[in-house]
Amino acid sequence: MHIVHKDGGVSVNTITIPENAIRLYPNPATGVLNVDIASDLKVTTAKVVDMQGKVILTAPMNGKSIDIQHLNSGMYAVDFLNADGVKLTTRKFVKQ
Repeated sequence: MHIVHKDGGVSVNTITIPENAIRLYPNPATGVLNVDIASDLKVTTAKVVDMQGKVILTAPMNGKSIDIQHLNSGMYAVDFLNADGVKLTTRKFVKQ
């Protein structure tokens, strides 16, 4: 996270999320991508992004899955964001 202070100074905060804190399965997936999120993470939104960086869908993370059946086959990334819109981590998956 980059923070720009009123005096023009910049600081960077790094948020480190362990690999096992967010798990996507099955991978590869066909219709529904299940998401397990560690209880201490405050994830509110998931953004599915294609490999060109285009946001394909945005889903609230009030459930434990993302409907991906309408996506074309290929590799995608999921950006997980907190309530402030800060990206906490990214995970990749393959849609068959």
